[in-house]
Amino acid sequence: MCKKTMKGKALHINKHMASMEVVVGTYEEVLVGLHLRKVDDVYTLTESFTDKSNIGSIKCVAISQHGLLASGGSDEIIHIFNLENHRLVGTLTHHSGTVTNVAFYRKSALFSTSEDGTLCAWRVGSWEHRTFKGHKGPVNCVAVHPSGKLALTVGQDRSLRTWNLVDGRPAFVSNIKEPADHVVWSPDGQHYLVVTGKRMDVYSVEDGQILRSIPTEHKVNRIVFITDNMVVFGGEGKIRRDAEEKEKAILFFVDVTDGTEVHRVKTQSTRIRDMAVCQSHEEPESTDKWLTTVASEGDINIYRVNASQKKVETDLILSRNITLRLTCVAVSSPKSQESDAAGKISRRQKRKQAAIKKEPDSDDEPSPKVVKKNPTTTVKSTPTPKPKKLQVAIEQETDSSEPNGEVSPSSSGRQLAKKKLTKKKFRVTASASSGPLLIAVREQQSMKTKSKKKKLESPPTTGTKKTQKKVRIAEPAQVESKMKSKKKKQKIKSHA
Repeated sequence: MCKKTMKGKALHINKHMASMEVVVGTYEEVLVGLHLRKVDDVYTLTESFTDKSNIGSIKCVAISQHGLLASGGSDEIIHIFNLENHRLVGTLTHHSGTVTNVAFYRKSALFSTSEDGTLCAWRVGSWEHRTFKGHKGPVNCVAVHPSGKLALTVGQDRSLRTWNLVDGRPAFVSNIKEPADHVVWSPDGQHYLVVTGKRMDVYSVEDGQILRSIPTEHKVNRIVFITDNMVVFGGEGKIRRDAEEKEKAILFFVDVTDGTEVHRVKTQSTRIRDMAVCQSHEEPESTDKWLTTVASEGDINIYRVNASQKKVETDLILSRNITLRLTCVAVSSPKSQESDAAGKISRRQKRKQAAIKKEPDSDDEPSPKVVKKNPTTTVKSTPTPKPKKLQVAIEQETDSSEPNGEVSPSSSGRQLAKKKLTKKKFRVTASASSGPLLIAVREQQSMKTKSKKKKLESPPTTGTKKTQKKVRIAEPAQVESKMKSKKKKQKIKSHA
């Protein structure tokens, strides 16, 4: 379960103050949430929550547009959290290997890859899934086209596979020379990159051919697009020959159209593990981006990036170390405090409107009624085509002698209920919840079966009560006199 470990001090919040959630995974099996705020032109990164639901080290995290957090790792389980209340929503236990990558597509789907060689597509909400099989080894990464119709996966089997998400079938398989670690789409969907060790291959969507290969100085641990034609990547620091220590890692900005390096940023970390990009914190409508990087030493750096065609400007706005070995990072889209308050107010208004709609008026009869059988499924009972509507109900008789008006299970109450259930028309008097309605239906069915059994047990009668003749038992003397009179009449007839 989620639990808050630290709360920020009470500060005076400006109306135009913005906030952003930063979530990092660690080797220590801990998921840490950090809240970025700007107060009086000063940025602070305070801890908002920690969670230790994962059994093994956390390999990947992702945040959806509507505030869901997904994390996966060596425990083979995907954990789903709600970022609004920082609580665990549920777990997805389909994979049989380490979860290597998770990625949300807008608000509708979640994609996950695993060392079991499968790609899974999950429907957000119902969490129904579809499994795509084809790789002959662990799958390292998945990338979904901006249109949501195609997905790319790479793995240890040295293959790049294209999946048709509309039909749910494999579309194309291409063999590559080395196991690929990463695959990523450009924001405009015109090309994609595949990273293999110290090389990046740029592919064209039109023919699926390699446009150019870009060599790198170090191993690439993570790569993201800043613009449609510019990427930033980071990885391992270079090892010095004259010393055992590594050089500091560098962030490289490269234009993929010609493969030229545009800009580089020296960091204070030796190994950059992951990075994430979002819109500008201060001006979401501008072209500026926010770049968040995490390192194995526990360093979290947030940069402001202004990128044009052949020019990049970066500014480090915040740096913090949390003394944990970091593996992955995900950030939420920045929202202003006013939009957060408006969102909360609108959610409250929606709940009130829904509650008002649920309450039926006393004069108007609700039609049709909804009877809940399971917490997940609902069955709608449509009105019958009879001229007179038949409604099912149950009445509870209260005894005034009992305190607090409790229901008395007396025989008179049962008789009243039986009489009312035998009428042609029933009236709803109890609440319209699923429990009493189902009980009423069962009681009506049991009463009908009892009445049928009684009819079968009673002896059959011929005719109505008016046509039935009464049978009287005669005495023996009367019977003998009648017999003698019959014999005399027969003798007289025979003589005649």
